[in-house]
Amino acid sequence: FAIADVESGAACPPVFAGCTSFVDGTAPQVDRTVAFQNYDYIPKCLAIRAGQTVTFKGNFYFHPLRTGCGPALVLDCRNTGVEDAGDNGVLSFTLTVPGLYGYYCLDHGSADGTVRMSAAIDVLP
Repeated sequence: FAIADVESGAACPPVFAGCTSFVDGTAPQVDRTVAFQNYDYIPKCLAIRAGQTVTFKGNFYFHPLRTGCGPALVLDCRNTGVEDAGDNGVLSFTLTVPGLYGYYCLDHGSADGTVRMSAAIDVLP
């Protein structure tokens, strides 16, 4: 995976960020919140249904969020104003296209999912 391929919205590799199993977030009333903790995402590997919303909570100034691969480049905290919220930043994304979305922290992760602060969301039909 070359950086140029990843940034173009290319498909993720079969295993991104070590995710081989996913926390089930598909039920209607399930909390689909991803938190930043100790330079990691909790949960690191999350499965949802297309059309469901995932909320990220944490310090986006120190951990800027960005999609590394997937059907669309939709996870991006830049230019949202959330960077100034400190530890209380909240940003939500509704993912409508099925597929594997790899994401990472611009400062502590990597677009190819090989560095610690990288994670994945599997969007099911």
